Amino acid sequence: MKVMTLNEHDWIDDVLDDQCEMWQIGLIEGLLQTSAANYLYSNINFNDLTFYEAEEIIKELYENNCPTDPKEQFKQMCKRGVFK
Repeated sequence: MKVMTLNEHDWIDDVLDDQCEMWQIGLIEGLLQTSAANYLYSNINFNDLTFYEAEEIIKELYENNCPTDPKEQFKQMCKRGVFK
């Protein structure tokens, strides 16, 4: 049986660490380019951001996202009921 020492890092340590993940930072940076709510998070500090705070930011940015593809814009407008 292998005993884990303090030097070793396991996946559960990442989950319990409660810091934002690299994929969350990438997603936030991408959404900041196209979201209408980007002014709210223009000077965000990723070092102090927790996992759950990042999830809330991603949710808000995604809800206010304005895609650059016209096809995606049309789908979004149909979901919101613009053409009824």
